[in-house]
Amino acid sequence: MMDDDEIDGAKPRKAKKKPSPKVPLPEVAVVPTMTRKELLERATADGTLNKKNVRESMDAILRVMTDALLNGEELNLPHLGKVRVNRTKDGAKAKVLILRVRVPINDTAIPLAEPLAETEE
Repeated sequence: MMDDDEIDGAKPRKAKKKPSPKVPLPEVAVVPTMTRKELLERATADGTLNKKNVRESMDAILRVMTDALLNGEELNLPHLGKVRVNRTKDGAKAKVLILRVRVPINDTAIPLAEPLAETEE
């Protein structure tokens, strides 16, 4: 049996969607990102290290660290602290590692806030 719409040759109507109210998006904080180039510049800023040698060493070290994390190893490195994989996700173009990093607060390379109390002499 045919519907009235099919007899008239008209297509069935679709229900109109109500426009959704415009909700303001939350502000996203801009996080500074250190690139490989900037890391190299900072490591060789004082001029005592050769950029070419540092670049080759840095690439080798980062490759070893990445392989270790992908294999489930935990890193325990001075100045950086303990790094371990918390979770992993398989992305479309890469494997995503969600890391947990525990940085030591008594490290001299990390600038600390002003002390809470002055030391007594």
